[in-house]
Amino acid sequence: MTFNVLAALVGYLIGTISFARIAGRLALPGEDLSVTEYAVPGFETTSVYRGVSASSVMERAGWKWGVSVIVLDGLKAFIPTLTVRLAFPDSSAYLIVAVAVIIGHNWPLWWNFVGGRGQASLLGAMLAIDILAIPVATLAGSVVGLVVFTSVHMARNMSPALLIPWFLLTSDTEHVLFALAINVAYWSASRGDVAEELRIRRLRGIPEMSYPRKLRLAWHDFFTEDMDQDQE
Repeated sequence: MTFNVLAALVGYLIGTISFARIAGRLALPGEDLSVTEYAVPGFETTSVYRGVSASSVMERAGWKWGVSVIVLDGLKAFIPTLTVRLAFPDSSAYLIVAVAVIIGHNWPLWWNFVGGRGQASLLGAMLAIDILAIPVATLAGSVVGLVVFTSVHMARNMSPALLIPWFLLTSDTEHVLFALAINVAYWSASRGDVAEELRIRRLRGIPEMSYPRKLRLAWHDFFTEDMDQDQE
């Protein structure tokens, strides 16, 4: 028990390292990264992202800075998770470390508990826990997001939820509890994003559309956004 508490504490402290803020100070000195606005194509309004993460850095400073933050955020979960897993092969403490890093990333004590969503950190942790789950959850999440929710936002963010059935089918109770814990952390931090997504959908009139039209629009937006990002 003492070891697990120590693992959680160390993981949390590592998670509070804000590479997004470090990158922001280098690339955008003096700017407040806590609120970032995204243009909504075809409308004179913006979508607001509240948090400090690779997403805000990428939108403001460009993809090179954003990718750098993604890599560093991934490594800060991958290294401690793998280290504990290799050092204590008979212990599940590495799962505790992984969850704690994500919690520290999302709610860093030193930054008034304003962080990101933990996607890159979760990816890094999964590289050390179950690498096969990454493409499976990503692909399944994209399909569920587009087909069930007809939403590009959900297509890009559903993969954590798909880890729950994955571990139910492939692993033990401890891994299922891990998946549940990271989903609580992820969706709690993302609740404002979901509310903003619903607001934009109402603005675009999507709820009133027929399902086939919603699906076509989501499919179009999914690939159009990818192409736009590649050109930037």
